[in-house]
Amino acid sequence: MSTVVLEGLPGAGKTTLARRLSQALPHLAVVPELALPAPSRPTLEFFVTNDTHKARVIGAGGTALYDRYWPSTVAYVLAEEQPTGRRRVADAVERLYGRPLPEPTAYVFLDSPRALERSYATDGLFGQRDFRERLRTAYHDVLAWTGTPSLVAGDDETEIADRYVRNCLGTA
Repeated sequence: MSTVVLEGLPGAGKTTLARRLSQALPHLAVVPELALPAPSRPTLEFFVTNDTHKARVIGAGGTALYDRYWPSTVAYVLAEEQPTGRRRVADAVERLYGRPLPEPTAYVFLDSPRALERSYATDGLFGQRDFRERLRTAYHDVLAWTGTPSLVAGDDETEIADRYVRNCLGTA
Protein backbone atom coordinates (compact mmCIF):
# COMPACT_ATOMS: atom_id res chain seq x y z
CA MET A 1 0.00 0.00 0.00
CA SER A 2 1.39 3.38 -0.98
CA THR A 3 0.59 7.01 -0.36
CA VAL A 4 2.01 10.06 -2.09
CA VAL A 5 1.52 13.64 -0.93
CA LEU A 6 1.61 16.62 -3.27
CA GLU A 7 3.02 19.79 -1.71
CA GLY A 8 3.80 23.26 -3.02
CA LEU A 9 2.86 26.90 -2.99
CA PRO A 10 -0.69 27.89 -3.99
CA GLY A 11 -0.91 27.77 -7.77
CA ALA A 12 1.97 25.31 -8.20
CA GLY A 13 -0.27 22.70 -9.84
CA LYS A 14 -1.02 20.24 -7.02
CA THR A 15 -4.75 20.05 -7.63
CA THR A 16 -4.26 19.95 -11.42
CA LEU A 17 -1.83 17.01 -11.11
CA ALA A 18 -4.15 15.22 -8.67
CA ARG A 19 -7.11 15.71 -11.03
CA ARG A 20 -5.12 14.44 -14.02
CA LEU A 21 -3.97 11.35 -12.13
CA SER A 22 -7.46 10.61 -10.79
CA GLN A 23 -8.86 10.74 -14.33
CA ALA A 24 -6.13 8.44 -15.64
CA LEU A 25 -6.38 6.10 -12.64
CA PRO A 26 -10.07 5.95 -11.66
CA HIS A 27 -9.39 3.47 -8.83
CA LEU A 28 -7.02 5.94 -7.15
CA ALA A 29 -8.31 7.54 -3.96
CA VAL A 30 -7.52 11.26 -3.92
CA VAL A 31 -7.69 12.98 -0.54
CA PRO A 32 -8.32 16.72 -0.97
CA GLU A 33 -6.44 19.48 0.82
CA LEU A 34 -9.31 19.92 3.25
CA ALA A 35 -10.41 16.46 4.36
CA LEU A 36 -12.72 18.01 6.96
CA PRO A 37 -15.39 20.66 6.43
CA ALA A 38 -13.69 24.05 6.71
CA PRO A 39 -15.01 26.78 8.95
CA SER A 40 -15.62 30.16 7.35
CA ARG A 41 -12.28 31.37 8.73
CA PRO A 42 -9.93 28.40 9.10
CA THR A 43 -7.44 28.72 11.95
CA LEU A 44 -4.13 27.03 12.63
CA GLU A 45 -5.97 24.68 14.99
CA PHE A 46 -8.30 23.66 12.13
CA PHE A 47 -5.35 22.80 9.87
CA VAL A 48 -3.67 20.80 12.65
CA THR A 49 -6.92 18.87 13.17
CA ASN A 50 -7.24 18.35 9.40
CA ASP A 51 -3.64 17.03 9.29
CA THR A 52 -4.31 14.71 12.24
CA HIS A 53 -7.37 13.34 10.44
CA LYS A 54 -5.26 12.68 7.33
CA ALA A 55 -2.62 11.00 9.53
CA ARG A 56 -5.21 8.47 10.73
CA VAL A 57 -6.11 7.70 7.11
CA ILE A 58 -2.44 7.33 6.12
CA GLY A 59 -1.81 5.17 9.19
CA ALA A 60 -4.68 2.86 8.17
CA GLY A 61 -2.91 2.00 4.91
CA GLY A 62 -4.27 1.92 1.41
CA THR A 63 -3.21 3.48 -1.85
CA ALA A 64 -3.98 7.17 -2.09
CA LEU A 65 -2.81 10.53 -3.37
CA TYR A 66 -3.01 13.45 -0.95
CA ASP A 67 -3.31 17.12 -1.84
CA ARG A 68 -1.17 18.48 1.01
CA TYR A 69 -0.46 17.12 4.49
CA TRP A 70 1.26 18.32 7.66
CA PRO A 71 4.38 19.71 5.87
CA SER A 72 2.17 22.52 4.49
CA THR A 73 1.03 23.53 7.96
CA VAL A 74 4.52 23.37 9.46
CA ALA A 75 6.07 25.23 6.51
CA TYR A 76 3.45 27.99 6.83
CA VAL A 77 4.13 28.35 10.57
CA LEU A 78 7.90 28.45 9.99
CA ALA A 79 7.56 31.01 7.18
CA GLU A 80 5.34 33.15 9.37
CA GLU A 81 7.71 32.94 12.36
CA GLN A 82 10.75 33.27 10.05
CA PRO A 83 13.08 30.70 11.63
CA THR A 84 15.03 28.40 9.35
CA GLY A 85 16.74 25.07 9.68
CA ARG A 86 15.79 21.52 10.43
CA ARG A 87 15.92 21.90 14.24
CA ARG A 88 13.12 24.44 13.99
CA VAL A 89 11.07 21.89 12.03
CA ALA A 90 11.32 19.41 14.90
CA ASP A 91 10.32 22.13 17.37
CA ALA A 92 7.29 23.11 15.27
CA VAL A 93 6.16 19.50 14.81
CA GLU A 94 6.40 18.92 18.56
CA ARG A 95 4.53 22.14 19.35
CA LEU A 96 1.73 21.56 16.81
CA TYR A 97 1.23 17.77 16.90
CA GLY A 98 3.06 16.52 20.00
CA ARG A 99 4.92 13.96 17.88
CA PRO A 100 5.77 13.26 14.25
CA LEU A 101 2.77 12.10 12.21
CA PRO A 102 2.84 8.97 10.00
CA GLU A 103 4.78 9.51 6.80
CA PRO A 104 3.59 8.71 3.28
CA THR A 105 5.58 6.61 0.85
CA ALA A 106 6.81 9.78 -0.87
CA TYR A 107 6.33 13.50 -1.31
CA VAL A 108 6.22 15.49 -4.52
CA PHE A 109 7.03 19.17 -4.06
CA LEU A 110 5.87 21.19 -7.05
CA ASP A 111 8.41 24.01 -6.98
CA SER A 112 6.78 26.40 -9.42
CA PRO A 113 8.52 29.70 -10.23
CA ARG A 114 5.11 30.87 -11.45
CA ALA A 115 3.63 30.37 -7.96
CA LEU A 116 6.59 32.18 -6.42
CA GLU A 117 6.23 35.18 -8.75
CA ARG A 118 2.47 35.60 -8.50
CA SER A 119 0.14 35.00 -5.57
CA TYR A 120 -2.58 32.48 -6.36
CA ALA A 121 -4.11 32.69 -2.88
CA THR A 122 -5.70 35.77 -1.39
CA ASP A 123 -5.76 34.74 2.26
CA GLY A 124 -3.12 35.10 4.93
CA LEU A 125 0.32 36.31 3.96
CA PHE A 126 0.38 34.71 0.48
CA GLY A 127 0.12 38.11 -1.21
CA GLN A 128 3.62 39.02 0.00
CA ARG A 129 6.42 37.77 -2.22
CA ASP A 130 8.93 37.63 0.65
CA PHE A 131 6.51 35.38 2.55
CA ARG A 132 6.19 33.05 -0.47
CA GLU A 133 10.00 32.89 -0.65
CA ARG A 134 10.22 32.04 3.06
CA LEU A 135 7.47 29.45 2.60
CA ARG A 136 9.38 27.82 -0.25
CA THR A 137 12.53 27.65 1.91
CA ALA A 138 10.52 26.24 4.81
CA TYR A 139 9.07 23.52 2.56
CA HIS A 140 12.58 22.45 1.60
CA ASP A 141 13.61 22.37 5.28
CA VAL A 142 10.52 20.36 6.26
CA LEU A 143 10.83 17.80 3.47
CA ALA A 144 14.55 17.34 4.19
CA TRP A 145 13.74 16.81 7.88
CA THR A 146 11.21 14.05 7.16
CA GLY A 147 13.73 11.72 5.56
CA THR A 148 10.92 10.49 3.31
CA PRO A 149 11.74 10.19 -0.41
CA SER A 150 10.81 13.43 -2.14
CA LEU A 151 10.79 14.67 -5.70
CA VAL A 152 11.13 18.39 -6.35
CA ALA A 153 9.65 19.26 -9.75
CA GLY A 154 9.47 22.60 -11.54
CA ASP A 155 6.83 23.82 -13.99
CA ASP A 156 8.41 22.03 -16.93
CA GLU A 157 8.74 18.74 -15.04
CA THR A 158 5.09 17.81 -14.45
CA GLU A 159 5.42 14.69 -16.61
CA ILE A 160 8.31 13.56 -14.41
CA ALA A 161 6.15 14.20 -11.33
CA ASP A 162 3.31 12.23 -12.92
CA ARG A 163 5.58 9.22 -13.60
CA TYR A 164 7.13 9.43 -10.12
CA VAL A 165 3.70 9.38 -8.47
CA ARG A 166 2.61 6.43 -10.62
CA ASN A 167 5.79 4.52 -9.77
CA CYS A 168 5.41 5.22 -6.03
CA LEU A 169 1.79 4.10 -6.11
CA GLY A 170 2.64 0.99 -8.12
CA THR A 171 0.46 2.02 -11.06
CA ALA A 172 3.17 2.69 -13.65
